[in-house]
Amino acid sequence: MNKLKFKRIAWFSDTLEQNNGVAQYIDNIAPYLSKRMQLTVYTGRVTKPHNFNTVSLPYIKSPTTPDYDIILPTARKECDLVHAHSPYMLGLHAAKYEVPKIVTAHFLPQHTLEWFFGQKQPELFVGAGWDFEVWFLNLFDAVICQTHVGAGMFKGKGVRKPIHVIANGMKLEEFKKGNAKRFEEKFHVKDFALFVGRVDASKRPEWIIQAAKKLPHRRFVIAGSGIMLDSLEKPPNVHFIGRISRSDIVDAYHAANFVMMPSRAETEGLVAQEAMASGKPLVVSDDPVLDEVVGKAGVRCRNVNEFVDAVEELFENKKKYNELKEQALVEVSKRRIEDSVEALEKLYLKMLD
Repeated sequence: MNKLKFKRIAWFSDTLEQNNGVAQYIDNIAPYLSKRMQLTVYTGRVTKPHNFNTVSLPYIKSPTTPDYDIILPTARKECDLVHAHSPYMLGLHAAKYEVPKIVTAHFLPQHTLEWFFGQKQPELFVGAGWDFEVWFLNLFDAVICQTHVGAGMFKGKGVRKPIHVIANGMKLEEFKKGNAKRFEEKFHVKDFALFVGRVDASKRPEWIIQAAKKLPHRRFVIAGSGIMLDSLEKPPNVHFIGRISRSDIVDAYHAANFVMMPSRAETEGLVAQEAMASGKPLVVSDDPVLDEVVGKAGVRCRNVNEFVDAVEELFENKKKYNELKEQALVEVSKRRIEDSVEALEKLYLKMLD
């Protein structure tokens, strides 16, 4: 008998339908967990049906980032275990519950500060951001990190509570269904390097623009939106296609030659995993988290010049390209969503025991 079947698990997240990795993670894994326990996701706006139970709490749109909500938590909900996924209003609300409490560290201070300062984040605010995040994580009974690198980083910053490494998990089957021709015909582009995600400071899209300017004979596609989109240069060989549907994203991976991810900092790197699940190699920044996640399926770059060289090499060097491509599915198979579901179940049972 499933010991969690009648347990009420409350997830709290300040984001669910926005354009970010946390929202995608919840949308991916919550349906699996809902089959095994009484899971409810408490959040702000809910505008469409989901394959799991949701409760939309009172909210107002953020005046600075209207795609996001300022959520106004109401009375505490009856539950047996709390799992928080953000450090904002709902995360602080979740920390007050007197039941076993878990938090997943999906977030870094830089991700919040970029909304206000872009790339030039004052050290004073970065330090204060880390102080707040460590204080917040220590309010819970257990912390989940998606990588061993991340766990070491948070421990080094001062997190005292037990840290468990559980990948967000990838639905590998979803990425076998992409159709490259369908994408090429819909967006009128082929033979290109792809970027998917938020066009924000932490993702460093300016590296892609510089690569495009130095490689005018190559084509690039940027699929996403964000606060830097309007200010970026628009070279003629860069196709800006905006935020696209989930099915179009899967098609885009299959149509692309490879995927670029020059991020400043990641907690796991959802796009990198989606690319590998689609059998595509990557050009990534020299970020320790991406190094752990991507492994032998990508080229790591310490600066923009190395990034430009790596992009050109993957377009030109088929031997190198195929070597990386062969490793893509090997690396991403270490992060199967089924394994993540099982690990979460074990942790919940341990916390409830």
